[in-house]
Amino acid sequence: MSPRLFFTAFIIIVFSVLAGLYLPQNTKPAETAIENIATSEAKLRPDFQLPDLSGKMRHIKEWDNDIVVLNFWATWCKPCLHEIPAFNKLHTKYQDQGVTFLGIAANDKTEIERFTKILPIAYPILIGGESQAYEIAEQFGNIYSVIPYTVFIAPGGHIHSAVAGLLSEQETEDIIKALL
Repeated sequence: MSPRLFFTAFIIIVFSVLAGLYLPQNTKPAETAIENIATSEAKLRPDFQLPDLSGKMRHIKEWDNDIVVLNFWATWCKPCLHEIPAFNKLHTKYQDQGVTFLGIAANDKTEIERFTKILPIAYPILIGGESQAYEIAEQFGNIYSVIPYTVFIAPGGHIHSAVAGLLSEQETEDIIKALL
């Protein structure tokens, strides 16, 4: 390759990378998820079962009559920790209306027990460990293994939407209201 051609290719690559970094990004993932709902057919949620903090095996079918906010998270994930207080608040606000928040932790039981002593979680937590949590998240469409990853499931078990990344309290509540 000639030095001139190499230099030209290098400049094009650098320009492309910089353009990708500075172009406007969509900063409203929940709105995108809601917009995507209208164009996609409702898909039935995958089956899985995992132990809760008491060691009891829980099956996702237990919550088929509820609106489920299924959140994949980990104790080391700062955006995940930012969502927990809002999820606690919304779980308490909407649980009597058939809304269940359900966390799937990408940690082991000991880590979650220690963590919940510092930051209590008001909704059920299932222990996925790193491998199972990510495997289940992938079945729900999380092909890049991003956390937090939140899936909104309508009564009957049909996936309404999924959001990769941090959700604000208002974005979460807007999606819940769309399902009520």
